[in-house]
Amino acid sequence: MSNFFESKEFKQFIFDHSLIFEDRTDLAMQVHRERPYTGQSHTDFGSRGKTEVKGLTMRDVTDCIARGFAQALRPGDKWDFDEHAMVQNALCNIEKMMGIFPNIPEVKRR
Repeated sequence: MSNFFESKEFKQFIFDHSLIFEDRTDLAMQVHRERPYTGQSHTDFGSRGKTEVKGLTMRDVTDCIARGFAQALRPGDKWDFDEHAMVQNALCNIEKMMGIFPNIPEVKRR
């Protein structure tokens, strides 16, 4: 019986999604909590990212992450997903649970 974690498929998966599994020392991986919110206002790197999470349990946050992952899965014959879409989807689900989605000041809520 072969070891799944030594399989070619698993190693390729880790390589394809290295952004979330390892620190490549590039700008995308610099996740220091003190870094400024200098991104576009509608992103988690801009003013939208400054919003504090309130009124949710850790289980709620975990559920939002799981939903974000499921929403980021790409259809096909292999296990593939977009890690950036996963994070964005998770954050949108957190905002929905908090009742503040879309958390974009420039957009009028209906």
